[in-house]
Amino acid sequence: MSCTVKVNVKLDKAFINRLTEDIKKAALLTIEDAKDEIAQSQTVPKDEGHLQDDAFTFLISTPPEITATLVYGLPYARYQYFGISRNGAPLNYQTVNNPFARSHWLEPYSDGVYLKELFTENLKRIREGG
Repeated sequence: MSCTVKVNVKLDKAFINRLTEDIKKAALLTIEDAKDEIAQSQTVPKDEGHLQDDAFTFLISTPPEITATLVYGLPYARYQYFGISRNGAPLNYQTVNNPFARSHWLEPYSDGVYLKELFTENLKRIREGG
């Protein structure tokens, strides 16, 4: 025996568009908050502050995906992040300006737990009008 059920779903396009815009706002706010949190953690190597201060964020929206990105774009960022010099020798980080300076400063965020919680809080606040 078989049974066929026909369902007609009408989506409110205006609501979906508002929700999409709110998600974009929350994603960008989340990555900006993360950038600030990382700076406050004082783990980015800092001599004059260029690496940390020149980090930038941006949003890419290619439906159905929305991607918020944090970039340390200076030419030496890769060497600093992986803790190696151009010739492959390990770097020794001075800790005068950032006492916890080290390589791999993004690892505490790589599991996504903090960012998911932060995104959820930001989206909730935006949706509530705050």
